[in-house]
Amino acid sequence: MVLVLGLATVASAQQAPPKYEKYIQRFPDNRALWERLLNRVDVTLEEIGPAFALVAGIDSYPKLKGRTTLKPAGVDIDKLVDYLEGQERFLEIVVLRNEAVTLDNLGYFLQRYFPDKLKGVPKGRFLLAFSGHGVQEGEFGYLLQPDAERLDAEFGINLGVVKGFYSRILHHAHQSLVLINACHAGALLERESFGRVVPLDPGHWAITAGGDAGELVWHDKKVGPGSIFFEKFFAALDGRADRLPEQSDGSLGDGLVTVEELFTYLKAEVQLATRQSQNPRMGNISLHGDHGSFFFFNKKREVAPPPPFNPTRSFGTVACTSASDCFSKGYDAHGRKAYDLALRLYHEACRLGAAAGCFNLGLMYERGDGVAKDTARAISLYRQTCDGGVAGGCSNLGIMYERGNGVAKDAARAVSLFRQACDGGDAPGCTNLGAMYQNGEGVAQDLARAESLFRLGCDGGVARGCKNLGIMYERGDGVAKDAARAVSLYRQACDGGDAPGCTNLGIMYERGDGVAKDTARAVSLYRQGCDGGNDLGCEYARNLGGGS
Repeated sequence: MVLVLGLATVASAQQAPPKYEKYIQRFPDNRALWERLLNRVDVTLEEIGPAFALVAGIDSYPKLKGRTTLKPAGVDIDKLVDYLEGQERFLEIVVLRNEAVTLDNLGYFLQRYFPDKLKGVPKGRFLLAFSGHGVQEGEFGYLLQPDAERLDAEFGINLGVVKGFYSRILHHAHQSLVLINACHAGALLERESFGRVVPLDPGHWAITAGGDAGELVWHDKKVGPGSIFFEKFFAALDGRADRLPEQSDGSLGDGLVTVEELFTYLKAEVQLATRQSQNPRMGNISLHGDHGSFFFFNKKREVAPPPPFNPTRSFGTVACTSASDCFSKGYDAHGRKAYDLALRLYHEACRLGAAAGCFNLGLMYERGDGVAKDTARAISLYRQTCDGGVAGGCSNLGIMYERGNGVAKDAARAVSLFRQACDGGDAPGCTNLGAMYQNGEGVAQDLARAESLFRLGCDGGVARGCKNLGIMYERGDGVAKDAARAVSLYRQACDGGDAPGCTNLGIMYERGDGVAKDTARAVSLYRQGCDGGNDLGCEYARNLGGGS
């Protein structure tokens, strides 16, 4: 086998000992064809390395009473090998089938053969796939071996051991993906971060056919001859999952199916086919939390006339011309709740140096807007933007430290970050710092300082700052008591969307405090507070016969 990378880098074939060599299938390095496939998505051989795979599966269990065959697993293996060679142009595929699925074989190929192979290949890619029976013992999942006499972990290969073997792949592959179709395989994944990705970057992911460790997976002849998971996998690569990015002409996709696109399609389709009894699971298994992506080609586009190669268009990006353009389009998409598009655009804006893109990306990860919540990723982005001079990043990072959300709780650190945000002109940061002074958290209590900071926040358009300032005037905390002033501030807070502010304003109307008593107006304000998520507003509305 000869690998041709870039213009002249050549690596010779690595020969395995005879006991292992028989499992290796090598294919010609058809450089011209591979280059043409990459050019369809505006990439060159210098940007993407060759791909290798280990495909394992068991379709025969001769000692397992009543379950001696598992034909769908055999179909999965055959179709996957054909697809990886014929459509994806993998250079080497190791096939372990039935009695060849042993700890010894898995250990050799995952710990020695492929890591050594990948060491000498720039930007190499690796895929591990398995289809067969799985069993569970406690919180652990096992791949059932072909000599199993019963569905018992005694006859299984612990997925934790496989994961340990795989760690060497993570050190040497640029990108990798694990696909496992087996009952209880969800135990493989400890974290389910789902970051939106840029396909050129390094990234390592796993997708299991089922959810938690106790979940079964299925075959349904109505779906196809293989497992539901892999039948839907092949359907996804036929163009159906290629939905990003949105092109300037309104069309979707770029000729690649990234891990995120693949998982989005698989989860929806498998759940639909099984009435949600089978729920695919995805997780990042990288060593460093990177957010690149393994990818497959969109098969439908492979047979279409190729577009001219455009070397100026960066791979996997959305149609935008600059950091500010990407952010502007991302902001628009975010406002329309087109979350997938917003995430890709913010990613690109952040990559190109727009700190606001990094900040908004952090918001999406914190809130779970179109992506699984990832507090660690949000913290990283807030820290990046704070260090880059974005005051809002400092403020949001301070909230994380104040609450102990994803980091050790540290009130003093929160105060420092809120002060940095407020000094940078961030009105929410001023409001947050005011609350720390008001409550004496991380700093000595100082009501005069709190009042001044709440005023800065309120004047800067932060409804919560107006509400907090209103409370001080209503109670006379650090300021002269002034009910009329409190009413004005609560009204300003309520008009700005602060639900507790609406409830507080309702209380003033119910009491006739600082304003003419008006029970009907109070009920209306309680309802408004309740609709905004304030439980006290709901309670007060019920007490006045205003429902909830």
